[in-house]
Amino acid sequence: CSPCGEEHGGGDDLSPPLLGGSPHIGELRSTIRKAARSSIPLLIEGESGTGKEVLARNAHGLGPRSGRPLVILNCLEMPRSLMQSELFGHLKGSFTGASRDRAGLVESASGGTLFLDEIGEMPRSLQAALLRVLQEKEVRRIGESRRRSVDVRFVFATNSDLETLVERGRFRQDLFYRMCGVRLLIPPLRARREDIPLLAGHFLRLAAGDRGGNGADEPGGGAPHITARAMNRLMSHDWPGNVRELKHEMERVLALYPGERHIRPEMLSPRIGDRNDGGPRPERETMQRAVRRLEIGLIETALERFGNNRTRAAAHLGITRQGLLKKLKRYGIAPRGREG
Repeated sequence: CSPCGEEHGGGDDLSPPLLGGSPHIGELRSTIRKAARSSIPLLIEGESGTGKEVLARNAHGLGPRSGRPLVILNCLEMPRSLMQSELFGHLKGSFTGASRDRAGLVESASGGTLFLDEIGEMPRSLQAALLRVLQEKEVRRIGESRRRSVDVRFVFATNSDLETLVERGRFRQDLFYRMCGVRLLIPPLRARREDIPLLAGHFLRLAAGDRGGNGADEPGGGAPHITARAMNRLMSHDWPGNVRELKHEMERVLALYPGERHIRPEMLSPRIGDRNDGGPRPERETMQRAVRRLEIGLIETALERFGNNRTRAAAHLGITRQGLLKKLKRYGIAPRGREG
């Protein structure tokens, strides 16, 4: 994504832009600008497709390490048998296939930023070694006795509930607390539907530019207009794939309907929205949204009443603390102040 100005809800200095006019997105933009100035660890939480890598890239790009490497590893994509060598490096002959000395990603990121995505998937056997790097700022390659000093800013991301993983013994509690220098929660797209028109238009302009259009504001420009009925469909969809799903949907429409000047409901994927084409939404959807608003209001009131103590707020609401945490994540609610 290319940067866009404040009038588009992105901010001139954010690249890639964090688009949206909802209050929570505004707070995230403000917080990431402040967090970028330091080197303390950053934990970004949110569902898949919400834009965690966008925040990670800005944490690096807005800070004093921007001229140094940004190294990215997705812990879900890396085979567990290779992860230790990939992270910490190895010496020649330290194991079968180690034909030469090799620095790991931690060393490669020294002076810059290491972004570990899907950190909840890291094997527990490696978590102690990562904790030592965070605490001691040193790394030891496989097969080596000496330790090497490193200067790395760590950014972590997850779509898992790490606190639940800690309770189940699958994630080290000491590592979890060490990771939470600054903790950011990106809400799912269904929790900020007011941002859908802005995002859809932005992705249309990007896709139109990629296919050789002249731009939305020029005669014959490549970006079509979304009709009101089509926008109703987009707004009513829950977007389980979040912003990434919306981006792919806009790219799909332009690929299948080149040259069209208006995006109509029938051009969208069948799964998008309801089938009433702009008419009244079914009662089932109306009730779902009413329940959502009610739950959000009750949760926010309880958190404010008990000073953001989640345990007491959950008891007041008549649910478990774990149940409250799941609702906070589902609705994209980020409590302010002290957490309990």
